[in-house]
Amino acid sequence: MEKISTNYTKIIKKAITEKKIIFGTKQILKRIKTGQISNVYYCNQCQENIIDELKYYYDFANFKLEKINISNSELGTICKKPFFISIVGIKN
Repeated sequence: MEKISTNYTKIIKKAITEKKIIFGTKQILKRIKTGQISNVYYCNQCQENIIDELKYYYDFANFKLEKINISNSELGTICKKPFFISIVGIKN
């Protein structure tokens, strides 16, 4: 199931370059339901209800779910955004 990722920086930066990154819980969940997401990374400050919903869909959808041990501000910085990001999805 979920694991703690340490190789996330390269993967996220590559997804940004290839324009395969998705921000926002609603957009990520929508694409999980339609099978368009391969990986989901969430930071250690992600809301518990969002994590629970991701774990629910993980049980029957085909995507990797990984926790990253950084803050939402650090994830925003990695994604080159001027705001906090708690969750990112990578398109197939």
